[in-house]
Amino acid sequence: MLNLIILSHQTAASNSGVLHSIKTVFFDGDLLENHDTRLYFFHTDNLHHLINFASRFNKENTLFLFNGGFSLCILKVLLLIFINNVTGYQQVFYWHETAISLRRLLGKQDVNFLIKVRRHIIAFILGYVLRSSNNYHLAVSKQSKQLIMFMLGTQPEKIFIIHEAIDFEKYIHRDDSVKNSFNSHSSLRICGAGLLDYRKGFDIFVSIAETFSTWNGQTIEYSWFGGQLGSIEPRIQTYINIKLKKTSIQLPGFMKPLDKELRNQNIFLLTSRDDPFPIVALEALASGLAVFCFDSTGISEILPQEFVCHDQSEMIGKVKDYMMNDHTYRYPPNYFQNIAKRFDKKIFLHKWTIFIRTCLGRNNYSEKPW
Repeated sequence: MLNLIILSHQTAASNSGVLHSIKTVFFDGDLLENHDTRLYFFHTDNLHHLINFASRFNKENTLFLFNGGFSLCILKVLLLIFINNVTGYQQVFYWHETAISLRRLLGKQDVNFLIKVRRHIIAFILGYVLRSSNNYHLAVSKQSKQLIMFMLGTQPEKIFIIHEAIDFEKYIHRDDSVKNSFNSHSSLRICGAGLLDYRKGFDIFVSIAETFSTWNGQTIEYSWFGGQLGSIEPRIQTYINIKLKKTSIQLPGFMKPLDKELRNQNIFLLTSRDDPFPIVALEALASGLAVFCFDSTGISEILPQEFVCHDQSEMIGKVKDYMMNDHTYRYPPNYFQNIAKRFDKKIFLHKWTIFIRTCLGRNNYSEKPW
């Protein structure tokens, strides 16, 4: 029996990162019970009973999973990591928002000199602790793995790449006629998703909607799923207020389930300036949509180069090229869904099992890892 203890700065109800993947894989279809896993969740605000709680379990069958680099910025979490290293518990550090987490951890975003110095001291100590032999790391892309290696000095064999997971089965009955319909007389539908902030590139999405507003004499219908006008990040607020008046972008907010909304779209634009491996991009691919992204995101590692862009201008150009060419010949039905299929929860489970075997020192593949 594996005791998996998740520590997170997010709530258990969060639907992002490894929490989403673990819930998708282990809680759908009773896979949790089938694989003899007991899962315990602790919020980082409630760690005072954790050490006594963890002492009940055999170290050989217990794994601590720290969700996200943001958790490592909390002093009591750092103390727990140090105690686990001393007592010999196996620890896994999951990196999703890798770039922004490391920038914050290393003080790269701080303006105050004293705060920067304090961050650098903490990062030096933490880097030493994280390189301990009983610590492993989970990255969601090659990009993230390289950042961890070079910023923290972690050895590559200690970092496993396990991409996010989706339940692909619920997408396979999609009618592919919808995504190809922009060759007819109907309007082209382009969407994006995420918070209304700078990192997610909402300002880029708005600028694209203003610049590329029509196709074949028809007004392009733009939609952004997630966030409301009142939640726009202040640093882009003025720009957005001006530009939105020149566009007709629909802002329906967060939609659940999102896959039903994606079925009515043609193209998904991932305008994030940095985003290791967003689940929403996998959902768009699984829904049969062509996904375009920037080369600074982890999704660029799984897409053909025709869909990977350097900047906004190139993204518009590649979208136009995709629509002008005989895309139904070059990209047959289910082409994009087949990309997403590689990240089905069954594949996640297989990689997860290998990872757990390694963490617990059980490399005999005929043996269950717990």
